[in-house]
Amino acid sequence: MSLWKSASGIWVIQKPWMTHQIRMLLRARNSAFSTARANLKRGIRTATVEYKRRIEEHLNNPRQVWRGIQTITNYKRCAVTPGNLDEGLQRS
Repeated sequence: MSLWKSASGIWVIQKPWMTHQIRMLLRARNSAFSTARANLKRGIRTATVEYKRRIEEHLNNPRQVWRGIQTITNYKRCAVTPGNLDEGLQRS
């Protein structure tokens, strides 16, 4: 086992199979993960801004706002017609 001091001042014990090549592969894997994570965060941020922009555009149109609320809440109109008006009032 090899013993070396890291940048933080902590002594680290390296296993004998942790060669320079293995450490380089680990570093490449970690950088790929951090790049992918950064790309994901960037994509989420872009999608959030686009969604906010679309919602703000619709706020100027009350009909579209109400349709959006109905879609989100799964609103269904009550099927009360003049023929069954009394039945509809009894349910409420």
